[in-house]
Amino acid sequence: MAHDYNDADARVAAIKLLSKLASKFGQELCESFVAPELLSMAEDPNQVVRKVAVQNLVSICEIVSKEYFVKKLFGMYRR
Repeated sequence: MAHDYNDADARVAAIKLLSKLASKFGQELCESFVAPELLSMAEDPNQVVRKVAVQNLVSICEIVSKEYFVKKLFGMYRR
């Protein structure tokens, strides 16, 4: 669903689902799977997908470690 490049709505739904489930996944899974997916979606060619990715960044940032946020997510946050 997150990698269906022909369906932006599916990618948006995947972002929202991952964001809502992030607290259930915990820090380790968020850092190894959820955050990289979100970073990938933030670079999507579709503007709507990028916008939703950025809007859902906060829920992921609450879960990952401070070090991970500074090293990996802060750059996207600033943009």
